[in-house]
Amino acid sequence: LCIFNDGLMSTNRAFLCSILIVILVISNALAFFNFGKNKVRYKTLNWKTLTTNNTKIYYYSDEEELAIKTAIYAEEIVKHLEIELQHNLTRKIPIILYSNHHTFQETQVIPMIIPESVGGLTEFFKGRVLIPFDGSLPRFKRVLNHEIVHFFTLNKVNYIMRSHDKYDNFMPPLWYMEGLSEFYSKTWTPEDDMVLYDAFIYGLYRPLEDIYDTYDSYLVYKEGHSLLLFIEEEYGRDKIPQLLNEMWNTDNWEELMESVLGEDYHIISLKWTNWLRERYYPMVGKYDPPELKTSNLISGDAIYVSPAIHRTDETSTLFYVSNYLGYESIYTSRLIEKDGKLSLKEKEKIVKGGLKTGMESLHILRSRISVSDDGLLAFVSKSGPIDRINIYDIKRGEITNNISFSDIVYISSPFISCDSSLIAFSGADISGKSDIYLYNVNDNLLKRLTNDWFDDRHPIISRDNKTIVFSSDRALKGYEGYNLFSISPDKDSEIKQLTFGKCTDTHPSFSNDNTILFSSDRSGKYNIYELKANGQLYKMTNTATGLFEPVEYDNETIIATCYLNGTMRIVSIKKSPPVISENVYENGIEKEPETMPETSIEEYNADFALDFLQAEAVYSPGFKSGVGSSIYFTDMLSDQHLVVSLSNTARSWSELLKRMNAGVAYYNLSRRVNYGLGAFHYYYDYYDAFGYYKYTEHLYGGSGTVIIPVNRFYRFEVGTMIYRLHRRDDIEKLNTNITSNYVSFVKDTSLWVSTGPIEGARYNITIGNNMDINKWKKRYMVYSFDFRKYFRLSRMSAYAVRAILLANNGADAETIYFGGSMGMRGYKFYEFSGKKLFLVNQEVRFPIIDEIHLRLPFGDTSLGTIRGALFIDVGSAWDDKISKLKGSFGLGLRWSLGGFVVFRLDIAKKTDFHSISEDTPIRFFIGYDY
Repeated sequence: LCIFNDGLMSTNRAFLCSILIVILVISNALAFFNFGKNKVRYKTLNWKTLTTNNTKIYYYSDEEELAIKTAIYAEEIVKHLEIELQHNLTRKIPIILYSNHHTFQETQVIPMIIPESVGGLTEFFKGRVLIPFDGSLPRFKRVLNHEIVHFFTLNKVNYIMRSHDKYDNFMPPLWYMEGLSEFYSKTWTPEDDMVLYDAFIYGLYRPLEDIYDTYDSYLVYKEGHSLLLFIEEEYGRDKIPQLLNEMWNTDNWEELMESVLGEDYHIISLKWTNWLRERYYPMVGKYDPPELKTSNLISGDAIYVSPAIHRTDETSTLFYVSNYLGYESIYTSRLIEKDGKLSLKEKEKIVKGGLKTGMESLHILRSRISVSDDGLLAFVSKSGPIDRINIYDIKRGEITNNISFSDIVYISSPFISCDSSLIAFSGADISGKSDIYLYNVNDNLLKRLTNDWFDDRHPIISRDNKTIVFSSDRALKGYEGYNLFSISPDKDSEIKQLTFGKCTDTHPSFSNDNTILFSSDRSGKYNIYELKANGQLYKMTNTATGLFEPVEYDNETIIATCYLNGTMRIVSIKKSPPVISENVYENGIEKEPETMPETSIEEYNADFALDFLQAEAVYSPGFKSGVGSSIYFTDMLSDQHLVVSLSNTARSWSELLKRMNAGVAYYNLSRRVNYGLGAFHYYYDYYDAFGYYKYTEHLYGGSGTVIIPVNRFYRFEVGTMIYRLHRRDDIEKLNTNITSNYVSFVKDTSLWVSTGPIEGARYNITIGNNMDINKWKKRYMVYSFDFRKYFRLSRMSAYAVRAILLANNGADAETIYFGGSMGMRGYKFYEFSGKKLFLVNQEVRFPIIDEIHLRLPFGDTSLGTIRGALFIDVGSAWDDKISKLKGSFGLGLRWSLGGFVVFRLDIAKKTDFHSISEDTPIRFFIGYDY
């Protein structure tokens, strides 16, 4: 409200508001201060610290066993990296553990909401390593290793630069950073081959000169890892850390590579490309090309996964999950067979995820869906702090039941039995253990079938309900892979191993004759296999890019998920003549028990440390300039924030102390209800929107803020401020005590593209008052209603409408000013003024250029996207009597550069609804669409 109610702020007040906005945005991950989705801390965690020689592990009491394992793993990793990277750490690694991805997403270390695709991260500013546990100890160890390599790299670069008196560090490129972490944390896998083979053969691969084009994709990990494997083979393993050792010599990475490797940058690139040719071209003749052996049922640049088939006497229907519209949804299409080929017809979206309570995520790529014979669809969604199983009735076209369990946090791949009486699923409790559960729908009984640290996934139920088959790493003894197992719930849950070998056997399903189809990389590539009841194993396909999640359509055809052209698609594939495959009876070798390092355990105490110290300058043409600084502290978990701001508006030495402006704010985000406290002293001159001096204010006091997130989409905000006010103008003086209070309700379910929202809604309703405590008299009331709704017209176009009503009532009510690109387009900023404001914006948003790709002699670069808008604005501002409506209409262009900056150009015609202006104002602005 400060901008709307105060018109053109003094430079010092602008500085103050900028500090407050930064605080709120960082603390609560709010977009643009008055909107944004919420991070909700559903449970207050009792944090502890476990300290070893090289690490300080932050964990909560429910994951103490995992913390001990982490300490063992981390010390082993550090010893290995000290040798490989030729460096000893100069400080301990801060590792923050989360037993599941849901709790990981609640962290305040990273202010924005973390996508489910993020399996761990290293925060470069303080070097904090954040690791969620996803049920697999081998994968957890590998991700931990990956992130510790990042910490090592940052620590080594800093040490080397300081050792050579270099303080303007340049960082290694992203391909090297991610490639290095992959290189030292894992061996090259069939999944790596799948992604890079696909990229190399189908044109997504970028040579070294253009490798920066991969930075917004998963491919950067694979190309970076591959490039370092090539350097190891061609130039020697010692050259990889030497690139870091020599960074102090230059600030140009290309020159650094040429110096260390002893060859021209272009020659290095050519040799790497040829190295890949030698690896992948022979595979073209060895494996079946998926585009020839499969028929696309549905494909595109989105993800399409988790096929499930429901059959009736008349029709066969395919259900699947996709993020086609930017959010996860479940779709259905009829399967049509013609001339021996399958196709889809009548695509329909039946469940929308990510835009409403109870459907915050459908766990695409992490969870499957299933359908019973009598038409019940089972799928998982995130609902607040835990997951729930939803039952969708196909005939009724609605969700008829949802099932959740208070002690099971994470659920994946629910499988509903043919008669709909049982649901098997993989679930993780608060400790992080991932086990198989069986829920009896009729009796409302839950049975835990496994209970250990092995990762059990993708359960399926036989047609007679007597056997559950699932994928698990329990036989591989620390090797990152999976075999198939069966369990009979009625026979004391005895577990029987079905497949063997150091490989990944996953996504099982029963075929019509009750044999088991599954995906496996046991031949070096992910293909579909069939396991007969007698234990005989057959390979059914022979593609190079990967087939997953097989379900049988008939005796000749399988429907599966296929990785091709950098994404997942759903295909039908004819069964090849089965090839007998060896079921290698070989499991992992039991490792020697790891040695527990020396540790000390303590209760967590907030250890505040400096985040940044920043100087700021503000200049307003025709008015004044101002300078100031802000000092930002947080604790290690970023649950507590302390901000100090300082500035001065003195015009002479005698005013130095009087015009010293200072503010301190403390925010606590460790619980569900966030709160903040502050104190301030400010002395500034105030001007109106046209630059005329109005008065000087001197005020000091305190403030408090409470933010209550209901869930990810809704919250309440309450704030109060009590201060002493001294105001002086050319005529009178005012000395009194003031209290300002407000309460807000905020909703945000918006979905964004690069230039702004495209679907969903955003509401902000705020009511505030300003009271003179001395006279106990209301000075003014503030009412603010801001409603925004976005109607999706197509994948990349929308109709957007915004309605704003602002009103200041009372004897001392401030004037509201508006106009310009974010208000009434075609008019000047602050062209409208009054104590009340009404504004309606409407526009149709549409794509013009999806991507501007520029090829230059020194490399390719992306210049972002361009989108257009046809708009109509209507509004008015008044004091006592509503004035005539004014309007504008025209064309807008939005250029999104790098996903962070949006340049707006609006070409408008103005109207009073009786005539249209002769001039055509053109306004330029930087900012996202409303």
